Amino acid sequence: MKIYQYTCTLESDLIISSKAATEGQSQSLDYIPGSKFLGIVAKELYNRHATDLFHNGKVIFGNAYPRINGGSMIPVPAAFYFPKGKSLGEEILLPMNLKPNAKYVDKDGKEIQPKQARGGYFNWSEKTLFKPEQNFKLKSAFDSVKRKSADGQMFGYFSLPKGLSLYFTIHDSTDQYAEIIREKLEGLKQIGRSKSAEYGLVDIKFEKEISELLVYRQEAGEELVIYAFSDLCFVDQFGLFTAMPTSKDLTGSEKNEIIWEKSQVRSRKYPVWNGKRQSKDSDRIIIEKGSVFVVKINEAVPENFFTMGIGVLRSEGYGQVLVNPQFLPQESDRIDAVLTKKSQEQLFSYPDVGSASESFLLALKNRRSFADLDRQVKQEVDQFIELNKKILLDPSKSQWGTIRGYAKQSKNFDSFFTMTFEEEFGFINRGRSENQWRNAGPVLIEKVKYLKKEKGEAFTMDFIQKLSTEMPKQKES
Repeated sequence: MKIYQYTCTLESDLIISSKAATEGQSQSLDYIPGSKFLGIVAKELYNRHATDLFHNGKVIFGNAYPRINGGSMIPVPAAFYFPKGKSLGEEILLPMNLKPNAKYVDKDGKEIQPKQARGGYFNWSEKTLFKPEQNFKLKSAFDSVKRKSADGQMFGYFSLPKGLSLYFTIHDSTDQYAEIIREKLEGLKQIGRSKSAEYGLVDIKFEKEISELLVYRQEAGEELVIYAFSDLCFVDQFGLFTAMPTSKDLTGSEKNEIIWEKSQVRSRKYPVWNGKRQSKDSDRIIIEKGSVFVVKINEAVPENFFTMGIGVLRSEGYGQVLVNPQFLPQESDRIDAVLTKKSQEQLFSYPDVGSASESFLLALKNRRSFADLDRQVKQEVDQFIELNKKILLDPSKSQWGTIRGYAKQSKNFDSFFTMTFEEEFGFINRGRSENQWRNAGPVLIEKVKYLKKEKGEAFTMDFIQKLSTEMPKQKES
């Protein structure tokens, strides 16, 4: 298992759009995603190494972050705050460690309003902060017939400036692909948007091999701080992208608890363009680099858990984390020395195919189960309408819409039943609604009670929503 470090120098301005839209102004990302380097290699090697190099999670292409005066920078944590009107260069506040209802005050006893640090990079050991300034150029589309700028087709590009130096790592757990990757990756390459114009030329060079990093273990009874060194990507039980990971996603155990009030998490949609297929993939929901999770450990984290990375799509640079980094101490609510010396015993986590593949297989199984359940509910609804259509048509479309709204808003079946069917104050027994539900109400109540007993709460609530959606259509027809 080896880790290789590369440098990437921008030989021209670089555009990596942060949004999928092509119209209007859109900032460029301030880093180069690992998927760009993976794409360079895949362009030439995919047909020969599709499964053994690109789809088994054994080779990881990390993100490229700025390097200033030889110092490697990392994303500023979202847990860093500073007094409004000042900057991180003057004082760093850590609200994650602030006692409940406590407030920050300055030396004169005046209350301080904290402001979150968003974006930028820092070097803990060299006491430096850096935020890339982006260039902006206004362009016009070209009219090839009239051989002049097209009327009314102006647009602008934000780009990272030429000359910026960045660094990234490639993790090869097989020790088999180092030379072939280096051969295809080194040299002048084109990445990003408008490659055929004046943008996107970079010079990639191999720098050095990095020694194996330490494995981390967290014992029960402690709080764990997980800092997102790269963007994180998670899927829910149905394989859909989510910004709400579980404690199992973060630590491997459902018994552990995410302390959300201490965590600082930022998320966004990320557009994906597949250069090999020349088409867009579905947008991803990602947790941004720099986000911080605090987890209460009730069950010890396995020794090798973080070395495998967390989340999915980690071959593209997602899922790298630092665990309990020294720049996020848990014993203080502010860092008086702005950027003190950084500990070298930090943990980078890289992925393996195991947990990622298991996640997708589990997602596929859950999707199939969900589809089967959905068909069963629809069949139950169709049968119920067929048997009771005349009575169910008595309530108006707005009445069924109210039922649907209650079903969506209710936390559970009992609260829905009370709001809707309770004898004295329930919706169908109040005012003008009472006449419309005089016949349909008892039939519906009997049905939902039966389903609750025989099929369960989730099935019943799904049945109510589908029924209340279908009945207005029946009234129209």
